Amino acid sequence: MIKMPQYLIFYDIAQPKRLRKIARIAEGYGLRLQKSVFWGALSEADFLRFYDALERTLDPEEDAITTLQLCERCASKMKHMGKKPGHKPDDACIIV
Repeated sequence: MIKMPQYLIFYDIAQPKRLRKIARIAEGYGLRLQKSVFWGALSEADFLRFYDALERTLDPEEDAITTLQLCERCASKMKHMGKKPGHKPDDACIIV
C-alpha cells in the first residue's frame, strides 16, 4: 500500500460566511480534529487542488491558513486524547 503524505491544516478566518466555506472545503479533504483543525492523507494532486481552493477563498488581509506536511515518523508519533476524531488517515477511506 502506498502511503500518502499526511497534513495538518489549521486556520483562523475572520468572517463567518468565509469560515463556513473554508470548513466545507476542508471537510472534503480531511478529518476534522477540532473546530479549525483538520488532518488528512492527500496525494500531491489532491493537496494542490485543496490548497488552490483555500487560496481562492481566503482574504489574505483578514484570514490565516496554515498547512503542515507531517513526515512519516512524526505522523506515527501523533497522540490524541478525548473524543475520537473518527479514523486515522491510514484507515480505509475515500477522500473526495
